[in-house]
Amino acid sequence: MIRQNVREIQLGHLDWPTARDLLRHPIPEFPQEAIPLAVAETIFERTDGQPYLLQLYASLLVTLLNHEKRRQACPSDIARVEDDVLSQASTNYFRYTVSASPPDVQDALTDLALDKPVDLTPQMRHWLRRRLLLTDDDRLRIPILGSIR
Repeated sequence: MIRQNVREIQLGHLDWPTARDLLRHPIPEFPQEAIPLAVAETIFERTDGQPYLLQLYASLLVTLLNHEKRRQACPSDIARVEDDVLSQASTNYFRYTVSASPPDVQDALTDLALDKPVDLTPQMRHWLRRRLLLTDDDRLRIPILGSIR
């Protein structure tokens, strides 16, 4: 007989100092100037420190820099990779998040993404907050989620 103990551990979003350090200096050999502070700030604002999305932005930016044989990202590069972020994230992160949610929450997520007013029940609010998708004032916590239409 196999006995299994499972304990759920909630991993939250990264705070700004942690996200900044990971974006600008993920490994000792990574040139810190590759991701300037302004670029890191914009990525953090778009993701609210969600680890998967931070990593996805960074990976796509580094791929762009390598492809173009450049050593430093600029703020306009974020717009250049954002379609790929949305495409890859919707295949993995967003699709799973939405498909795993109850139907009423799916509708609420769609309305929130479209900036429509949403009447959230306490259960819906709890479900969304537990998954770090909703702010205290009932807005999408991860701004880039609003870009998925």
